[in-house]
Amino acid sequence: MEERRRSIRVNINLSCEFMYNDITFHGQLNDISLGGARMTIDSEKAQASIKANEKGTVRFNTIWGMIEAEIMIRRIIREAPFEIGFTFERMSDLASSVFRQMVSDLLRDNLVQSHKTQAISKLVSNMANEVKGPTGLSVMAASHVTELSQAIQKKFDDQSLQPSDLKNYLNSMIENANIILQQSKRVDDLAESFKTISLDQATYERRVFVLPGYLHFIALSLRHDIKKSGHKLVIEAPDIIEVEGYPGAFTTIVTNIVRNSIQHAFPDGQEGEIKITIRSIENELFELVIADNGCGMQAEEQERLFAPFFTSQRDEGGTGLGLNIVGSLVRETFEGEAKIQETEGGGTTFVISLPTCTAQSRTQPAVIREHGDWWKKITGEKA
Repeated sequence: MEERRRSIRVNINLSCEFMYNDITFHGQLNDISLGGARMTIDSEKAQASIKANEKGTVRFNTIWGMIEAEIMIRRIIREAPFEIGFTFERMSDLASSVFRQMVSDLLRDNLVQSHKTQAISKLVSNMANEVKGPTGLSVMAASHVTELSQAIQKKFDDQSLQPSDLKNYLNSMIENANIILQQSKRVDDLAESFKTISLDQATYERRVFVLPGYLHFIALSLRHDIKKSGHKLVIEAPDIIEVEGYPGAFTTIVTNIVRNSIQHAFPDGQEGEIKITIRSIENELFELVIADNGCGMQAEEQERLFAPFFTSQRDEGGTGLGLNIVGSLVRETFEGEAKIQETEGGGTTFVISLPTCTAQSRTQPAVIREHGDWWKKITGEKA
């Protein structure tokens, strides 16, 4: 794991000083990792004097502190602008500690942003698959209406149209019009869900949202994943809960846990059940419970579950950040608590306690965004 982290580079530019053979050059560091970095120096003198396989000293200032290190120039990457690739050879214990903290924080921030982008891309892909069904049915119904209309038009032109033909035509028209209307409404619901979820995940805006209504938006965005996996998703939400918080962060919490269960809880093609329960508890709190009946996990895995970069599927591309992001959002964004508890009969249960409003909400009211008929449905008003 340490070797992998040393090789991962962070795309960031930092001004630096490079001391080489008693000459100080000013440059820019980029593609920084624990092992090394690249340096661009806009100087003809540097191009003429700096050689590969020689040592120098680099110094740069960061918000984490000043870092000075001895480096080894490994190669000349390009001549114009002049750029070198180097490895870190030696630095003081204090500088090493500061540098490791800097790279770790930057790496995590980059991967978290990448994870958010991937989540939105996955949402787009899932919605595209969901829209295919109702769109296809609407096209088929419209095509059938066209054929019937052409046939009835021909009979009318030939003066062979019978009352029974017209009656059958009108019945078919009503049936196909209903199909098109129903499927169009379904597409409209999908579009509304996609717009809401994608905007919330992109901006993490603090606003009022209502459960379980918003949870059904999330379930709709996960339906393709669930269908593809062969598992069953069950939602149990007896209470209507108004939350003043971050629906985008809430979406990330739910989707990351559900997708983690899909990926890890059911090996060897086993089909199972994932159950989401939401209920009000005391002191302006509500509880989100996500449980699966899969293979469960070892005690040592439970202890490290929310730690950054911990994954049991490193060789399959896992970043180990999905549940770490969940833990951070629960603790830092919602000011809540997350824990794992034993599931009767096997499996894994996530128990998350979240406040219906954060400390910031008490002094600065959030945005209330209504959702037309859907808002009326989830708040109990008449549509």
